[in-house]
Amino acid sequence: MKPGYLSLDFSDICLAVAVFFLAVGLQFMLGLQLTRDFLVAGLRMFGQLFVVGWVLLWVFHAKSVWVSVGVALAMVGVAAYTAWSRVKSTQTGPFRPSPFPFLVALACGVGLASALGIGAILRPVPWFDPQYLIPLVGMVTGNTMNVSTLAAERFVGVVVQDAHLIESLLALGVSAEKSLESHKRQALRVSLMPTLNTMMVVGVVSLPGMMTGQILAGASPNQAVRYQMLIHSLILLSALIVSFLSVRSLGKRLIVNEERLAWKA
Repeated sequence: MKPGYLSLDFSDICLAVAVFFLAVGLQFMLGLQLTRDFLVAGLRMFGQLFVVGWVLLWVFHAKSVWVSVGVALAMVGVAAYTAWSRVKSTQTGPFRPSPFPFLVALACGVGLASALGIGAILRPVPWFDPQYLIPLVGMVTGNTMNVSTLAAERFVGVVVQDAHLIESLLALGVSAEKSLESHKRQALRVSLMPTLNTMMVVGVVSLPGMMTGQILAGASPNQAVRYQMLIHSLILLSALIVSFLSVRSLGKRLIVNEERLAWKA
């Protein structure tokens, strides 16, 4: 019996590598001076995916609750660190955020969305089946991480930019929550816009990776569409929760004792 998908052998992977080097050659001819970046990105991509493939084979074979949950928690932890490091490296102002708000926000948002997806909608048996848990947590975490980064970057940036205005409001007796309200709202809107834009054109302008993968694997397009609806709904919920909690937690650290900005305390 033929599999429901076209398998790739070693020669096919070699052709994929050749395509990558074709892209490297084209950028060199265009004078983009990105040869090193291309090679590093390609090396990391091929290496990481190779390792992940072997790790997931072991995880799928183990079918252990500790292994599945451990891998999911590791994903959230790495995403939180990545979001924090990106915000830390791009902030030129006097405030440097702590990684703790990102970890708590991602754990809450991804945890709730994954619990609803696995426990209430998919309901696999057992519930920790890595075939469902790992891909779902991975997709939700990856997309939510970007939202968390955008929200934190915009929020800290506008607060540093409007420091004098915020200080004036605090001096007049306005609460810290009220003085940062418009900045929080602006950061939330900006961070959620890419997710909303993707949802508006999904299926019309682009076919998402999960949906495309399922169709290539032989799944019914109707089933692939239903799974994509689920994933986008979970991503939106998680993104909203994570962006809100990230901004709220950062706001508590930006103002000390309801009267002054953190870097002037």
